[in-house]
Amino acid sequence: MLGTLGTALLGMVLWQATDPPDISRQWTGEKLGTVVLEAKGPGYNEHARQLPSEDATISISDFKQLSEARQVAWLKSLPTIYAAPEDGLVFVHAGVDPDRYPDCGDEVRMWTRKREFFDPRQWTAPELRHMRVVHGHTPTPDSRPQLSSGPMGRRLNIDTGAVYGGALTAVVLRLGEPDLFFQT
Repeated sequence: MLGTLGTALLGMVLWQATDPPDISRQWTGEKLGTVVLEAKGPGYNEHARQLPSEDATISISDFKQLSEARQVAWLKSLPTIYAAPEDGLVFVHAGVDPDRYPDCGDEVRMWTRKREFFDPRQWTAPELRHMRVVHGHTPTPDSRPQLSSGPMGRRLNIDTGAVYGGALTAVVLRLGEPDLFFQT
């Protein structure tokens, strides 16, 4: 259960073959002021993922030591969607098919830019009726998070174009309270 606090950090982080990404810097938030992430060392990853079919965890630096085939296998093992229906939240890379959710498939979840997805008034899948979808993949034109109109903004795009020189955005979702956004 996601509980009363949900957080999402979406965005594309690119790194060179020799150095892990460094997101230790000041992030500014609308209501909490400035938050500083401290570097814990090269390749440190507090939220390490488990390798498929193995009992080992992997850091960014360990990931880089894997063969390309093992890297691809590990990445393919990751889920393309996380849904928390009890909290009315869906986290996905690109989006969902608003007519077929939850049966929209990985291809849609990773690549969709279907016009109907961007307008929640056109969502017809009953399972989306009380859900809020947090996604990225389509950079916002003004490098600010994009919230659809309507109650609670049922679609929240937090891809603010970090890969193109825009900000990397994080959001804290607190049920029943306004969202808190942080940007690099």
